[in-house]
Amino acid sequence: MGVVNGKIHLGNFYNGDFEMGSRAGWEVGSSDIFSGDSGDDVEGSNNCLRTWSRWSSSGWNNITSVSGDSYIPVDPSKTYTLSYRVKGYRTSSQGREPQHYLGFTTFDSSKRFIDLRNCGGIGNTTLSRALNVGDAYAYISSNSGWYTGADVTGNRYYFRNVMLYPPTHPEFSAAHRYTRIGYNESSLYFRACEPTGSGNEHKLTLCNSSDTPVNFSYDGHACPAGTPVHRGVAGGTYNYTFSRKTYTVGNPWSTQIATFSGESRNSGQPFRYDTAYIRAMILHNYAHPNDGGSYPYSETLWDRMLFIENESGTRYDFNLANQ
Repeated sequence: MGVVNGKIHLGNFYNGDFEMGSRAGWEVGSSDIFSGDSGDDVEGSNNCLRTWSRWSSSGWNNITSVSGDSYIPVDPSKTYTLSYRVKGYRTSSQGREPQHYLGFTTFDSSKRFIDLRNCGGIGNTTLSRALNVGDAYAYISSNSGWYTGADVTGNRYYFRNVMLYPPTHPEFSAAHRYTRIGYNESSLYFRACEPTGSGNEHKLTLCNSSDTPVNFSYDGHACPAGTPVHRGVAGGTYNYTFSRKTYTVGNPWSTQIATFSGESRNSGQPFRYDTAYIRAMILHNYAHPNDGGSYPYSETLWDRMLFIENESGTRYDFNLANQ
């Protein structure tokens, strides 16, 4: 896919250079269009996006979340470049420089968000016995990658999902890649993982997110012995291509570029398993120290938000967007 120029499109991001003079195409928190400074080296380009944060009474997070509101189709087998121009604009009342995480959010072919718990990679094993509706226990072939003991509830519930890949399921049968059975659909957890005495087989005591014992209730597709299973483990919510970047106020505009392809269980790059769409994401001042709520807040200027599919795996120079 080539680069599309003009005031509406820059690469695959709608209004990625903000020359429409509005925030159209971007879901925004504390932000506005800033005129009179721009990351463009193009005559007549005068606008960029400005973001800032406010004090959070909860303490450690001062967050402005900015998300492109367009779903962009992707093919993880191809290579993509994510690039943007950025400039630190104002320090906070406490003298802190602006900081951010920038990347994308991933969605499957039905535009459902892909959480790390949906992705295989931790505790990959199989059911050693069939798991049927009404069962209070699930039996797994190996406990490698699973919390083990008669009571594992000291570990947070969102690290204890039981994720299943029913062999006849039309979407979620590919072993240890992507499934929603066990989280999002028929959410399932375990509170104990104990050896049965038969080789490395272990028995999982099933429960809900409050650790109350439950019986297996999913009846969409059978889960016979041999069904792949993994332990669902939460982690970074989004894909942070650029993590905790700080930009010193007074420095000139800079360009950030990342090129990637493929898919895996990750919170950086490349794409997560079975990604079919992405949306842009900025967390401005995420995990930034508390500033006490006094103006000014640390501010950042953004421009030329660019996401393109590379032809033949080429790493594009940022300035290609001007051509």
